[in-house]
Amino acid sequence: MRKRRPLNLKTVITTILLWIIIAGLVFFVSPTVFLAIPLFFLIFFMVVLFTVTLFTTKIIGLITAIILTTILFLRFLGLTF
Repeated sequence: MRKRRPLNLKTVITTILLWIIIAGLVFFVSPTVFLAIPLFFLIFFMVVLFTVTLFTTKIIGLITAIILTTILFLRFLGLTF
C-alpha cells in the first residue's frame, strides 16, 4: 500500500481562496463585463487543478482540469448534446 503524503498548507489555502474567488465571480460579476468569461474559465481551471491535486498526483489533477474545463467550454458554446 502506498504511503499517503501530507497536505501542503499553501496548496490548501490557495484552493480555498480560489473557491472564494470563483464563487464571487459567479454571484457578483455580470457576464457582460469585459474579460469576465475568460477569467471564469481560467480560475475554474486552477480551482479544479488545485482541488484534485490535494488528493491525487499533479498529472492526474492536470488531466482532470483540462478535461473538465474543455467540457465546460464546449457547453458554454452550445456544442454538446
